Amino acid sequence: MSRQSCIYCVLKHIGQASVLLDESKLGYPFHKWYAVGHLAEAESESIDEKPELAEIIRNFRTEIMRTDKEPDYKEPSIDELMMEACAYYQLEEELKLDIEHNSKELSIKNKK
Repeated sequence: MSRQSCIYCVLKHIGQASVLLDESKLGYPFHKWYAVGHLAEAESESIDEKPELAEIIRNFRTEIMRTDKEPDYKEPSIDELMMEACAYYQLEEELKLDIEHNSKELSIKNKK
């Protein structure tokens, strides 16, 4: 059973996954699996209204879950996933990603 879509909940779960993925690289390996759970929640939040976005989130989540990564493996960008979600909900003008200065900086112009 899916739930009513909420872009702010989708963004919240992607943001929480981002923090947890960072923590997983700083010596807390189980945090990767907590991040996977938040990505599953983001997918669930978007499936009713934006099934294409839910599939993108699912693909990102399954890529994070891969265990057969080569030594030169480059993890997909969760910042790009955040911007993809904003684009699907037409929030491009509300959120700005400043990759040049800080890839984690998101500034919200109009809060709901």
